[in-house]
Amino acid sequence: MVQSSLPLVAIDFQASYIRDLNNATDYPEFAVKKQAELLKEWLLHKQENIMGFREKAYRSTVTGTMASRLPARWLDIKDDSLESFMSLDFVENKSFDKVD
Repeated sequence: MVQSSLPLVAIDFQASYIRDLNNATDYPEFAVKKQAELLKEWLLHKQENIMGFREKAYRSTVTGTMASRLPARWLDIKDDSLESFMSLDFVENKSFDKVD
């Protein structure tokens, strides 16, 4: 399958624009490049497996905290109400690496 690089170029463009805006203001510095790389990785996972990319967990570029994983495959969690979501027992990630 041939994949277009256009989404990756668009992510780089957006990151550059945000960096320019940030440099022109007194807004605190933040990890724009890391966020762009994370978005590219997420997009790649989505292209690799449209039914499984939601099960990936990533580290926050702001806090460094690793996201918790869902307790089951996202497709198997049928109830999407707030009450159901809040009652899920998320799987805490102890690893410092991304979880597949």
